[in-house]
Amino acid sequence: MKKSFNIVLGTAAILGGLALGNAIPVNAATTEISSVVKHEIKTSTANESEDNLMQNGDFSQGLDSWISGGFGGGDVSVKTDEDGNYAELTNPVPDSGAALGQDISTAPLKKYQMSFEYKGTSSSQLLFEPIVHTPIGDLPGEGTFIKLTNQSGKWVKHTQSYSVPADDAIGSWNVLELGFVTGSKGTPASETPMAVRNVKLTEVK
Repeated sequence: MKKSFNIVLGTAAILGGLALGNAIPVNAATTEISSVVKHEIKTSTANESEDNLMQNGDFSQGLDSWISGGFGGGDVSVKTDEDGNYAELTNPVPDSGAALGQDISTAPLKKYQMSFEYKGTSSSQLLFEPIVHTPIGDLPGEGTFIKLTNQSGKWVKHTQSYSVPADDAIGSWNVLELGFVTGSKGTPASETPMAVRNVKLTEVK
């Protein structure tokens, strides 16, 4: 469903900068990842499926299954360190940005928990957006931007809950678009890229 994620690459990435001031990590938890112990803070005690709904969440197959792109000089690539592969999103000059994400099939009122490790920048954000996918085009709902505040230069684990909205006048949501955005129109350059690894999404039953 690559067509719908063009919203992220085209409009949401640009408008994302406008949401930075209002983006808040609701139902979220973060914890620093040390080189010895990796701690995870759970934000839900409900039973969860063990199946990861994200494809290639460890980037072991490069950017396969991911939809990515940049504008104004921003870019997405896969790097490797001692712990494995990770995705790097850059916005090296003012008014540049990059986005990385996937579309999954969904339904109204479904609940999810997403976890990943990241190194952030001043404009790093997580995006959830419900879509009504039809044979003649995609009808986007209101996107939820969540600012990722870690700028320590160390890997941090973030856990985020999200619930698909109920039906509204647009229709019945059948696609969930989710991913990462850094930079936007009107934001300064960042010398340090955003980095993401070990992305997991489970449905909360």
